[in-house]
Amino acid sequence: MTDTIDVTGRLRKMPAEPASPVSYTLRVGDTPVPMNELIGRRVRLNFDGVIRCIHCDRTTKKSFSQGFCFPCFRKLAACDSCIMSPEKC
Repeated sequence: MTDTIDVTGRLRKMPAEPASPVSYTLRVGDTPVPMNELIGRRVRLNFDGVIRCIHCDRTTKKSFSQGFCFPCFRKLAACDSCIMSPEKC
């Protein structure tokens, strides 16, 4: 018998905590899933075919800069190239 974790939601960027060993947590919607505990185990992800903007929730064909639709990518200060890559400014 295997224990399963069933969570539903949008995937977000996976942050890493600098520790020894490094700690990874996958954010699925509002649910944090500790990934280190899953090393060596089978993990299954299902994609429902819909991409939504992490800012305005608009359905989009592709995402920009870690999950934004193109209009939000163009207008939000958080997506500005100087914010994303300050070394290029």
